[in-house]
Amino acid sequence: MANEETPEASRAERVLATMVAITVGLSVVSFFGVMLAGPIGYSLDSQFGNFVVAFPLVGLPVGFLLLLSLLIVNGLRRKRSSPTKAS
Repeated sequence: MANEETPEASRAERVLATMVAITVGLSVVSFFGVMLAGPIGYSLDSQFGNFVVAFPLVGLPVGFLLLLSLLIVNGLRRKRSSPTKAS
């Protein structure tokens, strides 16, 4: 097996990974907040409550699109850095 060093992640990959983690993380926290609001007795009728209810509806699809873009950027970087074999 050859000794292959993993190339360092680019700045774009690090930024996309952070954006995915923050967006999906906040969406999950917001989702659990909505789930726990009923048993605790907190009313979600205020503007903040509406934001907490709507955030997972927007955040999770955006997080998924960011994840897809991260996979594409990572795949392109790996394709560029891999040694090509001429036939």
